[in-house]
Amino acid sequence: MPELRLAPEQAFSAALSRRHRAGRRHPPATAIAAFVRSVSEAVDELNTRAGLDQTAAQIVRGAVLNDAFVPLLCVREGATPLAARLLADRWAALAGQKQRRRSPRASVQPITLRPDDTLLLETFASRVMEELIATSRADRGRRTIQWLMGALRLSLSDVGRMVGVSDETVRRWARGATGIPEAKLAILDVGGAALARLLRLVRPDRLPEVIRRPADAFGGQRAFDWILQGRVREVADQYERELAYQA
Repeated sequence: MPELRLAPEQAFSAALSRRHRAGRRHPPATAIAAFVRSVSEAVDELNTRAGLDQTAAQIVRGAVLNDAFVPLLCVREGATPLAARLLADRWAALAGQKQRRRSPRASVQPITLRPDDTLLLETFASRVMEELIATSRADRGRRTIQWLMGALRLSLSDVGRMVGVSDETVRRWARGATGIPEAKLAILDVGGAALARLLRLVRPDRLPEVIRRPADAFGGQRAFDWILQGRVREVADQYERELAYQA
């Protein structure tokens, strides 16, 4: 695996420091959401630098986030270094990475439980679920972009035209630099489902060539032109009708 340029403990420490500053300015529920998001972003950064594939990265993210309640309590008690170490140790164990200590080990301090911590745990669990759903959707969108580009030989600009955004936006989505809006993710989902249908109708090695040939079924245009207009589902419908007619 590639050598990490940023030690896990440092990554989580930086993320929790940002969250701690935010927590002083926002109500508890918002602060918990910021904590969960910060941990998720730190995990994503470390997963990328460790070279984890998408499946492994999803599993590691989910496991670290679900185990982050005690680190949240540590931050509340002012023991942010301990929280960072706990998160780093958990991530390193799951990702198969050895910890490289660059800061003194945080001293273990007792965690004070409060009567309302049951509500805190419920809010935390809810925010973790929301974060995992959001990141799962983003991962799905990135996989669909890669699949469309590979199977149909589309460029970033082509995918952008199909979805109605710039090629730079698609590039950021594909890299995971920004999230994919729900409306655009829905378009990508339609494209992925239509591509699956097309691959049942046309051999994968022939599909890129076939969609680039003018055809009467598309009014003399190419299926490729329809795809760029966001009409990929209509392309799949048309091919299915043509094959049914020939049969």
